[in-house]
This record gives sequence, C-alpha cells and structure tokens, in this order.
Amino acid sequence: MAHLKTAKHILKYLKGTADYHLVLGRRKESSFDLVGWFDSNWAQDMSNHRLTKSFIFDVAGSLIAWSSKKQTIVVTSFVEAEYIAFANATKKAMWLRTLLTELNFSLTCYNLET
Repeated sequence: MAHLKTAKHILKYLKGTADYHLVLGRRKESSFDLVGWFDSNWAQDMSNHRLTKSFIFDVAGSLIAWSSKKQTIVVTSFVEAEYIAFANATKKAMWLRTLLTELNFSLTCYNLET
C-alpha cells in the first residue's frame, strides 16, 4: 500500500508540473558553452595526506555538474594530484559533451580550465 500511495503521489506531481521547463542561464541565440573548472587539494589533511579532487561544469551560465571527493589513495606530489583531478574532470567533460550532442545542443565552446 505504501508503494501504491507513493506512485500515486508521483503521478499527481508529474501531471501538475507537465508544463514546467528547465531553463539554463541566458541563451545566446541557439548556442551553448560547456565550461569546466577543476582543482586538487594535495596533502591538506595532515592526518592521512589524502587527495581531494573537485570539478564544476556549467552550460549557458548554469551549474549542471559538480563533485568534490576525497580519494582513497595517497599521492606523492602536487603534479600527481593535479593529474588525477584533471583526468577525473576530463571524463566528466567528455560525458557531458556527448550527452549535450545527443540532445542536439550546438556547443560553441569546449573549455577545461583550472
């Protein structure tokens, strides 16, 4: 009964919000910019020296993806920490680019900056 009640609630919500739209920032003609930033925080936690890697991405001025995670590995240099953070952000950027392309959005710029 609990599942049926929840399903009815969801269907009622969907019916009531069928005309709602998701708007991503200010749209410049019909183009979108996918912009990403990444960073790493190497050895800031003196108790275990674990890496924290972070990234954010926005499309047309609206934040669409972000992450900040502490790694389970210990890195030995700043360069290694940046490489791991960069690789993680690049995987997400490629996935977002593919998704937006499949949704027929015309991407005018693909930047990945620190």
